[in-house]
Amino acid sequence: MQLLLWYVIYIETVEPHETKFQTTQETVNEIFLLFTCYHFVLFTGLVPDFEMRENIGWSCIGSICAMVGFNVLALLSIGIKTLMRKFKLWKLKR
Repeated sequence: MQLLLWYVIYIETVEPHETKFQTTQETVNEIFLLFTCYHFVLFTGLVPDFEMRENIGWSCIGSICAMVGFNVLALLSIGIKTLMRKFKLWKLKR
């Protein structure tokens, strides 16, 4: 799991993507992945109480849903920006 943390630090310092938005999106995805992996560690024998494991499971599901929601919102924002740009170009050509 420390490897994921080092990877997040690497992404933020090197910025391997073309835009800042892509770098930020990958960083947020990696942080969500790191948070989800920490949940999986708690499903081992570290937590003996069944009710606590159930709550950890719901928290894990919530973090995965938040990651999916973030990515859907990112895709929608990119799609809307592209449509707006195409509409402006179409309107100028008329």
